[in-house]
Amino acid sequence: MVATIEKYLTPTQAARALNLSPDRIRQMERNGDLPAIRTATGRLFAPEDVERLRREREAQRSVRLDAA
Repeated sequence: MVATIEKYLTPTQAARALNLSPDRIRQMERNGDLPAIRTATGRLFAPEDVERLRREREAQRSVRLDAA
């Protein structure tokens, strides 16, 4: 099933969800770390991709805290 365009997140919304800046979100998209769809008005991010990245970042933080 394909999500409708309304369910996708803007760079600003994705940034809020990940506690990052919109510029960092755009950089992650350019680097291939966060897939995006391109529309006439800009790029959009699937909520499941943002959530996956949030879980990965949380796991990395947990590992660093455990190592300290």
